[in-house]
Amino acid sequence: MKTLSLRASLPSAFLLVLLTAAAAAAQTAVALPAGPSLASQLAPLAGVRTTESLVPAASAAADDAQRRPADPQPGGPMTVVPVRNAFVVAPEVKFGTVNHRSATFAGVTGGVLMDNRLFVGAGGYWLANNDPGFEMGYAGAIVGWYLTGGGPIDVNLTGLIGGGWSTLTSVGAVPLGMGRHGHPMYPQPGAWYVASDFFIAEPGANVCIRITRSVWINAGVGYRYVSGAYGLDNEMRGASGSVAVTFGRR
Repeated sequence: MKTLSLRASLPSAFLLVLLTAAAAAAQTAVALPAGPSLASQLAPLAGVRTTESLVPAASAAADDAQRRPADPQPGGPMTVVPVRNAFVVAPEVKFGTVNHRSATFAGVTGGVLMDNRLFVGAGGYWLANNDPGFEMGYAGAIVGWYLTGGGPIDVNLTGLIGGGWSTLTSVGAVPLGMGRHGHPMYPQPGAWYVASDFFIAEPGANVCIRITRSVWINAGVGYRYVSGAYGLDNEMRGASGSVAVTFGRR
């Protein structure tokens, strides 16, 4: 009987010991503070970054990116410079010789000046002497170029291409037409009025002096090349001087 009771009490005692150990372990887990995880303790030894170390690093990188100034953009700011066009007009007087006589031409030019450099316009001139047998006028398109485009002094190169008309006195025999066998017909020598149309090209160069922003004084030289006049081409060709006043804001 004693042997049976001892065998029966051994399992009960063993169970009691297990329950007591479990209760003590539970009390110890509650009392001990939570420490770092096992993975975080082993990570430095293995060279592996755990999630606990990655999160602060990512947050620090984001803060650095926010505090870092923006990278400078390549190149500077774009500057837009408008091209200025202005309408200009210039009364002009020219001096020279026509048909071996002193000649004074009065005229005017007008057009558009682009970016203070390129001038595109037209002009016309007529002989101011206005004597019988001494009449001439011409007009055409004009293109000019200013070398500097600004400053108190500038140089302007111009060219006129156009046509004109004239009534001039010709001394000597003037052919009146074609006779028989293709020979020209000449009247008696004397003074004759010859009216004709002609082609003209007139290049020139001018020195421009600024008076105000809108007024310029021009002085220059040019040459009249005439072709197609009825026997008087050479009499209408020649060099000339000119003076003009240009009005227009530059």
